Amino acid sequence: MPALWIASASVTDDTAYAAYAREATEVIEAHGGIFLARGARHVTLEGADRPRHVVIRFPSVELAEAC
Repeated sequence: MPALWIASASVTDDTAYAAYAREATEVIEAHGGIFLARGARHVTLEGADRPRHVVIRFPSVELAEAC
């Protein structure tokens, strides 16, 4: 049965986050993870900036936990 990771990240350093995301993507894909949604360009017109959201599907709970 597939499992989902749902994450919300407040990014304070775009450069560091980009490096982290590249490395994390390799590890996630090595465990069979597939990105269903991830943060994209956005514009905040009012209020506080929003966090970035990521949804990843794994083939099983075991692979999600192993990752």
